Amino acid sequence: MYLSYLEAESDFASNKKLSIENIKHVMPKMWTLALNLGSVYFLEYVTETGWAERAHPKKDDSDYPSGFVGFLDKNVTKHPQIN
Repeated sequence: MYLSYLEAESDFASNKKLSIENIKHVMPKMWTLALNLGSVYFLEYVTETGWAERAHPKKDDSDYPSGFVGFLDKNVTKHPQIN
């Protein structure tokens, strides 16, 4: 259920300001959630990039003499309506 404007204003007014003291009070209650969230994102992106590299191993630079443009020219199929 949504709050009316006046209820929301009074609710906002009763919020505490962020301070070091408030952080010290909140951290013991939420450190496990923060650790869980951080580890999930870390592992997701580490494994995602690891599997992507495994699926497409690094090629020698000699395969692509003009750098990234050479990579695109060699590996990207051209769309017939665009080019």
